[in-house]
Amino acid sequence: MNETQISSSMTLPRNTVPLFAKWHLNSATAAHAAQWATDALEDGFDSPAVRELAGLDLDPLASVFEAEHVLLQALRELSIPFPEKATALRAYAVFLAGEISAGRLDPVAGVRKVHQCVVSPLNHPEDVMPWCYLDDALHPTRLTPLDGEELNRAILDWCAECRATADGGPNES
Repeated sequence: MNETQISSSMTLPRNTVPLFAKWHLNSATAAHAAQWATDALEDGFDSPAVRELAGLDLDPLASVFEAEHVLLQALRELSIPFPEKATALRAYAVFLAGEISAGRLDPVAGVRKVHQCVVSPLNHPEDVMPWCYLDDALHPTRLTPLDGEELNRAILDWCAECRATADGGPNES
């Protein structure tokens, strides 16, 4: 699964996955929604509500409540379902794994973000616990202590595993 997919068959405007996660974490703002709409237009996803939402960027007083109504309409117009919290946050973990793998996010800081934004809000389910172990500087499967370059390598390996599994790669169960 890459940043533009919640499922392997659904292509989405860029930054949809982070927006969904922010929405479920109650940290989204009208500006986040407006930026998503601008990205959507640039990516060729056009509808009346997407245009209206992009225009909220020009209104410094736009509220998240106003943005939510227009965002939901935009998603309906684009036939994009708004995912449940667990789905959105797990997709965000894969998105962040991609950011770490690409070098846009420091491995240790990225693991901390996955723990804070995915593992903890989902109450530490078993399938995302390897992120928690990495945040505690433990190998994600052997639970042995790691540090320095060894920790960074384990994080990058786990990110690759996470992305391959989400992409329907050979490790998908």
